Amino acid sequence: MDPKLAAAYAAIPPPDSDHAAFRVAVARGLMCGYHARWCGDEDWTVGAVEKEFRVPIVNPHTSRPYRHFSHAGKFDGLVSRDGDAYLLEHKSCAEDITAGGPYWRRLALDTQISGYLLASWLLGQKLRGVLYDVIRKPEIRPKKLGLKETVEIRSTGQYFDRPLSSLSYHAFALDPEHRETPEMFEARLAQDTVARPAWYFGRQIITRLDKEILLYAEELWHTAREIRRSLTEDDRRRNDKACFAYHRPCEYLDLCAGHARPENGRFRSLPTIHPELEDLDHDGTKLLTHTRLATFITCRRKHHYRYVLGISAFEESEPLAFGRLLHAALAAWWETPSDA
Repeated sequence: MDPKLAAAYAAIPPPDSDHAAFRVAVARGLMCGYHARWCGDEDWTVGAVEKEFRVPIVNPHTSRPYRHFSHAGKFDGLVSRDGDAYLLEHKSCAEDITAGGPYWRRLALDTQISGYLLASWLLGQKLRGVLYDVIRKPEIRPKKLGLKETVEIRSTGQYFDRPLSSLSYHAFALDPEHRETPEMFEARLAQDTVARPAWYFGRQIITRLDKEILLYAEELWHTAREIRRSLTEDDRRRNDKACFAYHRPCEYLDLCAGHARPENGRFRSLPTIHPELEDLDHDGTKLLTHTRLATFITCRRKHHYRYVLGISAFEESEPLAFGRLLHAALAAWWETPSDA
């Protein structure tokens, strides 16, 4: 196995439940196709992966830093090619990522790209743009197999040209419903990703003009001041248009509607308000991340619950858990040379 793919697999922690086993299978299956699609395709030099940053929020008219907040985040990577440096940004999504489609057109307005390029500029490195690296989540799901497929697997011990481990083989053989095991689903998904790379994987270089980055700097300054004002004036206004964003109810809906209280057993105090940041030397209340900024802009009441009270009703969601696995695998893949 190529060392890059081996490193990616090793970075995915072993599952602790049947549900987690299929999550791991999806991550491994996608990484197999990702490796086949991109390994050796382009000559990128990796400077760093998973690099955290802290930069001041600067008044663009006076060049003075805002004393109440700083801007913070984590770069997925810093890469270069032909002497030009770029940020590396990984995303997974369930949308169509066909080149030229709506997914890519909206990136002209993506504030995270502008914010991260601004942060790099403030850190002393003006970059050419962002290598935006997207993986589309599979639509296929684990399935039950028919008699013909079952007989073939029992005869050959293979599934989609992969020999099955004895554990997976016996688990399938003993299942009266003949459902795919996680290992079997991984094999089928891996073959699908290799067969349809354009459906699963996309990359583009996204750029910003200097004036666009400076415009974002001004917007960031004003948003930081708005957050400060909302805290001092206890402005927790609600936005009912955000109650069912992402096709599910907001985790704080019952609090806003008066059907629950913060001390209710449903809610837990978060160990940190910025779980994506590891190098915190304080409680993080003075840091504005892209997620925090977006939360405030979406709904001030949600921002109050999440970043002021520091409470949450949800355990780690499935998309977050999957994203964490995939990001770990991608980081290991990028930082491992092919000839390791």
